[in-house]
Amino acid sequence: FCACAQTEPFLRWPQKVLEHLLKSDHLTVPSEEDALLWVARWKSAKAGREEAAVKALNSVRWPLLCLPSLEALAADGKIAASGSFAAVVGEKCKEAKAAHLGLADAASFASLVPHVRQSAPGWWAGLGCAGKGGVIIAGTGASGKAGQEAIKPRVVRPHEGTLLFLDGTQEPGRVLQWFLRMGSGRSVAGQGSELVGNGSTFEDIADVWSGPDDAFYILDRDAERVVQVKSGEADIVSKGTIRLERPCAVAVEGPDRAVYVLDREGSRVVRFVHGRSSQ
Repeated sequence: FCACAQTEPFLRWPQKVLEHLLKSDHLTVPSEEDALLWVARWKSAKAGREEAAVKALNSVRWPLLCLPSLEALAADGKIAASGSFAAVVGEKCKEAKAAHLGLADAASFASLVPHVRQSAPGWWAGLGCAGKGGVIIAGTGASGKAGQEAIKPRVVRPHEGTLLFLDGTQEPGRVLQWFLRMGSGRSVAGQGSELVGNGSTFEDIADVWSGPDDAFYILDRDAERVVQVKSGEADIVSKGTIRLERPCAVAVEGPDRAVYVLDREGSRVVRFVHGRSSQ
């Protein structure tokens, strides 16, 4: 598309042709910033195209832009005349930042990730589709046996020289420990694992966190509990007087290994330490 847009006939395209291509999954551009750049160039090529160019902006996939671009354009839009091309760009950039910054309700994460074009290697919070030089290490597109198994990673955490993937391919989910040098992984919790202990079964794995001493922590949203996994054994650690209600994220910090849970769909944080809870 960029090579075509550099030709003189591109400047004479009707608005509908430009919009049709921008809406296509098959549009090939290095980044979504390039798509926006060529819309701006098309607008400037002929007087009186302001309104048509504003309409064409609806076909740009704004969350695919990287966060720095969105922030810079949103700032420029604040000082532009209301309803102008620059002002509309600023408004759309402001809205698109939500895809990078995330939502408090982790249940909305899957719907939050934008639909990428087929030419894009992927989408990353902060980078959008502008990331270059990356290597696919697991799942579709990875080389060798690393690409043989379809996975749907929802969370990735570094863990003791490996990676923990929360794989949502099948309910209730599973945690894969991925060995980078081997290019393969194994299930350490959930489907296909050999986990034992009082917390070894799960209803809906929503988050995973790497802790000290080779332990990791799993948040089971439907069971409303946090499970510590260490040496193949699972133990429930979210014990206390406060009951979790639709928890959505977990973290473990501090020398006392306190477990922090984002609860009630993001409206409170509950802390568990040695069988006691507080908020």
